[in-house]
Amino acid sequence: MAATKLVAVSGVSGLIGIAFKENLSPDFKIVHEIKSSIISISNIAAEVEIAAIKGAKDFIHLGWPASSNSEDYRISKSNFDALEKSLVLRRACENFGVNFIAFGSPMDLSIAVNNAYSVTKYVLRQILLDDIVNQKITWLRPFYVFNDSSWPRFLHQNEPVLIIDDLPRDFIHISDVVCAIESTIRAQIRGEVDVGSQILTRPSELCRSLGKNFNLDENLASDHESFYFPATLNEKMSAVWQASKTQQILMGKNEF
Repeated sequence: MAATKLVAVSGVSGLIGIAFKENLSPDFKIVHEIKSSIISISNIAAEVEIAAIKGAKDFIHLGWPASSNSEDYRISKSNFDALEKSLVLRRACENFGVNFIAFGSPMDLSIAVNNAYSVTKYVLRQILLDDIVNQKITWLRPFYVFNDSSWPRFLHQNEPVLIIDDLPRDFIHISDVVCAIESTIRAQIRGEVDVGSQILTRPSELCRSLGKNFNLDENLASDHESFYFPATLNEKMSAVWQASKTQQILMGKNEF
């Protein structure tokens, strides 16, 4: 029988954190949780030490302002607090021999200057880039996450759904994200790891796949104005993980 994977987690009250905790596989155990939104920076090292003493080998750092917050996470100043705490967490994990799993975003590869979330994720990745490239830590990058109950909000508003941006993007079901987290830990994958279906899908197509009625906004962005890029799966990840749930949902999508 495989040994139980002991992990510590921050951000368990967020979208991915809730899904991870609720769908935890039998060979995983969360031995310590950190509420990164309220913990003081001075207490972070002590909390990571406690996690290490409890046997945690991996720290899954999900704590960051996100869609579950009441305020607009894209412009929240809390992003800068999260950036500072992430750097302290990384240093503490290194000191106590715990693998650090940080979470990126498709927005971390370039800066959207009016978007604090994008800016801080970009800066965090740049600061940690040597550790990422040298495979000292894991940088997990989920693409456009969706689930069956809450996110993205446009999918779960009263029908018909109003779509204001129908450009194709790489949607990924949250259950596949949870499986990806576990797969990277089981296979001890370090470095940069994209988590996406590699299927560019319009929101209108996703609505059709989920059986939702929709309307297109009159001022839709043109496909020539901007674009989204798909995930790039690395070889190690492709060997242990597939976007099975997402592919199942999208298999019957209709062309727009």
